Amino acid sequence: MGMVIPVQLLQYYSNVAELQKDQGNGLN
Repeated sequence: MGMVIPVQLLQYYSNVAELQKDQGNGLN
């Protein structure tokens, strides 16, 4: 079975990753 990932989900996760990266840099 193949999973179809909507582009919106990819953009959402990429944005979350950037936010977590910024927060990580601020905390650390």
